[in-house]
Amino acid sequence: MSTPFVLPTVVVAAAVMSLLPLRYQFGVHGIIIAHVLFNVAVVVRIVGTRWQFISPDTAFAAATLGASPIRAFWFVTLPQLRTALYNAALIIFVFTFTSFGVVAVLGGIKRRTLEVEIYVNAINLGVFDTAMVLATLQVFAVLLVFAVAAWLSRNQTSHEGTASHPLPLRHHPRHRVVISIIAIATPGLIAVPFIALFIRSFRTGNTWTLNAWRNLWNDSLERVGLDIPAVLSRSLIFATVTALIAVPMAYIVASLSVYARRGGTALRALTSLPIIVSAVTLGFGIIVTFDKSPYNWRGQTWLLPVVHALVALPLIVFLLTPAISAISPTQRDAARTLGASPRHVWWNIDARLMRTPLVSAGALSFAVSLGEFGATTFLSRSSSTTLPIAIGQLLGRPGTSLQASGFALAALLAIITAAVMSRA
Repeated sequence: MSTPFVLPTVVVAAAVMSLLPLRYQFGVHGIIIAHVLFNVAVVVRIVGTRWQFISPDTAFAAATLGASPIRAFWFVTLPQLRTALYNAALIIFVFTFTSFGVVAVLGGIKRRTLEVEIYVNAINLGVFDTAMVLATLQVFAVLLVFAVAAWLSRNQTSHEGTASHPLPLRHHPRHRVVISIIAIATPGLIAVPFIALFIRSFRTGNTWTLNAWRNLWNDSLERVGLDIPAVLSRSLIFATVTALIAVPMAYIVASLSVYARRGGTALRALTSLPIIVSAVTLGFGIIVTFDKSPYNWRGQTWLLPVVHALVALPLIVFLLTPAISAISPTQRDAARTLGASPRHVWWNIDARLMRTPLVSAGALSFAVSLGEFGATTFLSRSSSTTLPIAIGQLLGRPGTSLQASGFALAALLAIITAAVMSRA
């Protein structure tokens, strides 16, 4: 169920688009479905993790006192999940409020959000003042949501202890059927749009054909300005450079946040800004900042992997920080006692223990770069088109042949992303 969350936004948008009838492809229906697919994983991760720490004995005690299962859940279990639900709702709101790729692909002309309006005013219309005002409003709105969420959860005390062991379904015979249906149906429903995406990539009109996949490689799309082999190789190069930039930066930031006595929290908050302000606002800020000599870099190709690294940085810091915190200082102390230099201590202890987390961080940053769409739309040129930009262009053009090629390219990107994230 976490798969849509790690897939590029344009891939999820293409999957939903391939599932819906033509008259519903561009509108509210597709936008809502796509955001639901994205955010199911958020609820499962946050609420599910908290639920593991709730002892079933409390619900059993309520049942002993005569409470029905619904009342036991409502008055015993749900209050203990309240903080997790607040946090999940906060993240879902921020992800949806700052969503760009889904709305840009599925919104059409009539459905625009602040993110899309920032892009339209800055790039299409060249009205930078209006775009700046909209970007500022968006940042203030996100900060207000964080403030409200902090106020709602400040009085919630944590009762977390050792994670409780889930009870087998045989202990809940009356609920076994319902739980089994939900456990099977939910992943199945989430998989339906992606199955439809692959099916549509093999259909042009009412005909089953491989033409959409062939067109990706036989220069047929050059008539619309797309050289797919060049786009693919460019995206892979950008993703590799992104990983080489982001992983060392994240390791340094995570180490400082763990070991620095002062400034560690502030440093982590600073690196989290790309999540708060959104990738679109980040891209807009870069073209505004670096558009005059001697720093006229907005058209430079090398800027794209740098921006991708900034977008990936908060996620990788979040991944590496627990791993660094888990390294016992007694191991380093023992090595120093035996005469090891600081370099040997780091290489033989930290580097060895961090090998798996660093590989996961590299895979995550690689996947983020492959799917980055928001900031890239501001900075890419015809010579620096990436896979998500090419997918958006194909899906936005009329003609079943071009649309089928867009579905095929989205399916290819989904396969590459899944293969990369299998290492994370």
